[in-house]
Amino acid sequence: MNSKRNINPPDGGIVLAGLAAQTSRGRVRPNNQDFFHAERSPVEREVSHGHVLIVADGMGGHAAGEVASRLAVEVFLEKYLRAKVTPDDDPVPVLRAALYEANRLILLRGEEDDQLRGMGTTCSAVVIRGGRLWIAHVGDSRVYRFRSGRLEQLTQDHNLAATLLAEGKIDGAEAATHRGRHILTRALGVRTSVEPDITASPLEIQPADRILLCTDGLNRGASDEQLGDLLAEEDVAAVVERMVDVANQAGGPDNITAVLAAFGVAGE
Repeated sequence: MNSKRNINPPDGGIVLAGLAAQTSRGRVRPNNQDFFHAERSPVEREVSHGHVLIVADGMGGHAAGEVASRLAVEVFLEKYLRAKVTPDDDPVPVLRAALYEANRLILLRGEEDDQLRGMGTTCSAVVIRGGRLWIAHVGDSRVYRFRSGRLEQLTQDHNLAATLLAEGKIDGAEAATHRGRHILTRALGVRTSVEPDITASPLEIQPADRILLCTDGLNRGASDEQLGDLLAEEDVAAVVERMVDVANQAGGPDNITAVLAAFGVAGE
């Protein structure tokens, strides 16, 4: 007798209740070198691969950064979504392979085109499946969790300021304004090898959790307190719009991208 897996979450299960995203060139940059993916997966793919959300912040002259960030998102998605993953499989090896492939192809593209040489990008991706969360991360874009009124950064910045802070050479206040914030220690497309941060064990999602992915144009333009106040509001589309507005009102010196996922309970 054939059996079929129930693809609908049971009442009481965690579901993606809301999803919104917005990006802005900011007020200083001539173009927007951020790129993102914020789409719900079809039900069948949600069960196996989950929902995939990504932000990438490109770097490089002219349009090179824009090319790098787009490549990162597109290659990552293709590599991950084409992999054979069952609902019971650990997605970590595939996530790692997807970032490795994105790194390889960005580097190759830069070597083939002098106008793109030296380009690179950050990449922060999350996979949401079965009420659990996995993170794959390179660079200084960020993933936050907002839970019970508290904002928590789930990723570690891969830049010089964060390294100096971890080594105890500067304090938190100094790190917030240190020029090393602009010097990445890890990025895709810069070296032949890259070591991403990937959650070894998935994080359990709780009802009413919110997960925010953003490029550094947002967290440099809006304080944790401002982000927390906005995340407490109900309408996710309005929240991301207001976040971007706040960062632009603070000067908008960089591109700004925010992707926000809100969770609830099936059946409610």
